[in-house]
Amino acid sequence: MAGKTTKSSIPSTSANKDLSCLRCRKKKAKCSKTRPTCTRCARSNQPLTCSAQCEYPDAPPNLTDLSQKVLTLYDTLRELEGEFLVKYMQSMDEEANDALSERDPDLEQQPFSSIESTYPLSNNPPALPPPPAHSDGHQRQKRIKQEQEQEQEQEQNEQEEQEPSGWSMSLTSHGLSIHAVTRNLSEFNEFAKTLSRQLMRDFGPSYLPKQWDPDAEGYFEDSEDEELAEDEYLVTVPVFSTSSLLFNVTPNLPDTILSTLKQETPSRDVVRTLLNGADTLATLIQSHFPHMIKHLDMRYRWLEKDAACTAPHHLVILMHQLKMYLPNYAPHQPPPNHLLSTDSVVQVCILTAYVVSVTLLPPIPHLILPPLPTSLWRDCAEYATMLLVDVVLLRGDQANPYPVILSGILLAWIDAELASDEFKADTMVNISLRVLCASDWRSEEPAWQILIAALLYLDVYAATFRFRRPQLGGDGSAELWKAAVQMREPSRWEGSFREAGIVLEARLMSLLSKVVSLFYEVDEERSPLQGENEINVRKIDVDEVLTLVRDVELWEHELPEWARWNSSTDQSQQPSRTGLKMHMHMIHNMVKILLFRPFSTDLPQQEESEQTFTKTTFLDMSTSSADRLATCLCHIHEYGFTGFWTRAAGNLVRDVAKRVLKMFDKDQDIVNQLDTIQQRLEKAEFVKKDMQ
Repeated sequence: MAGKTTKSSIPSTSANKDLSCLRCRKKKAKCSKTRPTCTRCARSNQPLTCSAQCEYPDAPPNLTDLSQKVLTLYDTLRELEGEFLVKYMQSMDEEANDALSERDPDLEQQPFSSIESTYPLSNNPPALPPPPAHSDGHQRQKRIKQEQEQEQEQEQNEQEEQEPSGWSMSLTSHGLSIHAVTRNLSEFNEFAKTLSRQLMRDFGPSYLPKQWDPDAEGYFEDSEDEELAEDEYLVTVPVFSTSSLLFNVTPNLPDTILSTLKQETPSRDVVRTLLNGADTLATLIQSHFPHMIKHLDMRYRWLEKDAACTAPHHLVILMHQLKMYLPNYAPHQPPPNHLLSTDSVVQVCILTAYVVSVTLLPPIPHLILPPLPTSLWRDCAEYATMLLVDVVLLRGDQANPYPVILSGILLAWIDAELASDEFKADTMVNISLRVLCASDWRSEEPAWQILIAALLYLDVYAATFRFRRPQLGGDGSAELWKAAVQMREPSRWEGSFREAGIVLEARLMSLLSKVVSLFYEVDEERSPLQGENEINVRKIDVDEVLTLVRDVELWEHELPEWARWNSSTDQSQQPSRTGLKMHMHMIHNMVKILLFRPFSTDLPQQEESEQTFTKTTFLDMSTSSADRLATCLCHIHEYGFTGFWTRAAGNLVRDVAKRVLKMFDKDQDIVNQLDTIQQRLEKAEFVKKDMQ
């Protein structure tokens, strides 16, 4: 008996129990009935809002749960157990004796009294048949015995049909431990009776009826509820195109570069006609290497100053990573000048760093050496791309993979920001991914993690604003995403907030990619026959939606202290840190609005807008995200972080205001809140124009 736990057999109210957890029962979903959490609830559980364990109200009592609830009753039960059982057994004996004493006179006196009254005593009594009164006594005894047997049989049948519950006992190292749940005196009385009966019957191997053997076949099967159809687990949502929400075609280049680009297009064609050959173009570009290196010296001195806070943090980190492969900054012996023209990797690094400096980074004030003509740096970008492809195809594994991948990312970034018809970012991302997979990308060094995070960020960024699907997808991308978003060496991330920001934004891009792939369609997926205003619908698994909502909320709760929304920033690093923090929260709130939008938008077949609890909740959360988004835009425009993100964020804020106003146009508080958001958005756009 040692180490075994036994349970009583108190009859329950129903013979057929629903053993599903409370949440699955409400959803009428099939439950695995595993403890402490079933499989379905484990996938969709939100630790911030829901209990981490499932509730099984009709399941056999769990010894651990009961022990927690009645821990305070143990001492009292031990003290009262002996006294109560003795008194109860004495009362049962007295009742049994009283019942027998009442029955004995009827059974013994009635036959003799009837004989004496009918036949008086005489010496020769007549021969008579057995007196009927005597036979009636035997029949009555037999009937009482049968009634007792029937009661016992009925009680046994009820115990076999119903689940033992209410109390349990186990033999521990400290003695016999009884676990019970009694909420009132009546339940305690029932517990005492059941315990007493079970003690008299004794415990044995066959104590539990076969119907309640957890190892028996069919124990966990539901007999009443039928399995729901597959569609019952799905929710129907409208599917919009990303271009309808994020559409913008303006390149992310400084206005001076754009104006020069338009003016010098004819001269660029003339230069190409005069050069008339790749060798001549290569000679011309290589002759300007000294000028490019001097320009990069000034650029890196500028990046070391506080003025660099207006530069995108991804480009600042990647430019610093590329710095160690340039001739004047390499940790090893720099190549001589006569070998500079033959080392393809060094040439690619110089050209890439120079083109990024003159196109994607803010202009350097009081510049002594002005940039080369626009026609020439465009040729520099194309020449660097050609050299990079040659290095990958000809040298392969012999070349250092890190500068090759780094240059490929930056060249793809230039094409992504140009937003031109000659879109080459996909090709450069593809080349970088191939080189990355063939390298030691699983290294624990933070430099590799930064490189992977930047590459995945760029892949989703370019695909989102070119309205395509990211190139890195499917099951094979799981390991790369895991390597990109895991924080290694926390002390390093605390010291370099820009590097931590790259990893944190890589997590956001993973969530953005999931939201877009689940709820939206891109231009390449739309049918040519489909009209612009025609909206499709899609059925989404509820578990996937709950998982996404949980992950989006967890991202914000797992932020470091300096990146939290209400955190104060050190004054010495306030411009750069605040700009990065607002940039991250801008993307985060855009992801939330895109996630909530399908559930707060009417389906195409609905003629009138129907107000439901779900729709109202998601509209309220969208309004809060739009409010934060407008605040982020005000700070971001002050630091000069403009581009595809800010224009798309403004579009989403207006979209939320339009949908909320349509639903709650009579609610003055909501109307006032929307007016405040609109004023903040107009202020941000005014700051943007003033900065330009």
